[in-house]
Amino acid sequence: MIKTVSVIGSGKMGTDIFYYLRDFDLNIIWKISRNADKDEITGTFTKKMNRLKKNGLITDDKYKFIIDNTTITNTLDDIKNSDLTIESIIENKDAKKALYEEIEAVVRPETIIASNSSSFTSVELFKNMRNRTRCYSVHFFYPVKLRTFTELVISSQNSDKQLNGTITDFLNTTMLSPFVENDDTALLLNRLSLPIQGFVFYIYVNSDFSIDELDEMTISDVSPDGVFKVFDSIGLKTIQNSVNNYSNYDPDFNFLYGKMLDILEAHINNNMKLTESSIISGFKNKNSFFSGLSYDDVKNFILAFYINSILYFTKRFNLDKNELNEIIIKNQLSDPGPFDLEICENRNQLKGTLERLAEVTKNPFFKECYL
Repeated sequence: MIKTVSVIGSGKMGTDIFYYLRDFDLNIIWKISRNADKDEITGTFTKKMNRLKKNGLITDDKYKFIIDNTTITNTLDDIKNSDLTIESIIENKDAKKALYEEIEAVVRPETIIASNSSSFTSVELFKNMRNRTRCYSVHFFYPVKLRTFTELVISSQNSDKQLNGTITDFLNTTMLSPFVENDDTALLLNRLSLPIQGFVFYIYVNSDFSIDELDEMTISDVSPDGVFKVFDSIGLKTIQNSVNNYSNYDPDFNFLYGKMLDILEAHINNNMKLTESSIISGFKNKNSFFSGLSYDDVKNFILAFYINSILYFTKRFNLDKNELNEIIIKNQLSDPGPFDLEICENRNQLKGTLERLAEVTKNPFFKECYL
């Protein structure tokens, strides 16, 4: 049973995981970065707990338990008695791999080591570990309190059924129901999103539509926060890592990512957000596929491509539509899911829209209907 959990990382995601798990009856060790201000972070935590107690949101006994069972530290050695460690540092493969080797040297042989990476699979990250059986990819989604599920990758290296059960039980106990994946489907939810995101960039480059108009087109059915706004929120470097990595798993969509990667690189180099950019319009092509098409035409293309790309993954990996639809709704924090949309029930309508898209772009790839 997992009773002591260490969270490693004090960025936005590490902080969110720490505060979420702190609500449960666990001994929590928060390993913040070496350069982080421990006194300031501890002070912020204490003020939050005092405020919860003062407002009657936690009892005196709960307050005492939290204070007595929380350690905030800059020192990795303090995690040595953890039952589970959750890494949530920057999305840099080399930095993560180096950290895992440090963790392995400190913790007990039975400690479960988890990565919260959204870009790199456990097989990639843990290949230098002495005991890969206890190493998992457990991907949390921000904000954790609202997105109460995780992606749990039980890969070919996770051969210990008891350990698999232990990490699964922990996630269920902490109300983070795991969507279980394997080597082929690892980090599937982000991989599902990438083709439609790439397609929206593809339209931007080959049309006269603005990023605000394209975000508006996606908000109702595809991406509740838009595509460009989501990229800015997550961080363009993290997105760049994900695109480069996922393109190795799902190469059929790679033709969508060339200009998107160029745009990301330019904005990273200039420290600019997409939604506040003065340079993004320079990436538009003069001869645009989508010139002269109406707002509704392009919105229909986006919806049809979105549904068809989800169907592509469903058929490729023989996924359960209902389970996938439910987890996508949880991830988006809104209805409808892709399989609730009316066009998905009508093969002829979907096929007709895709055929027109293939004709407009002169790209037969778009013509294949997976319904």
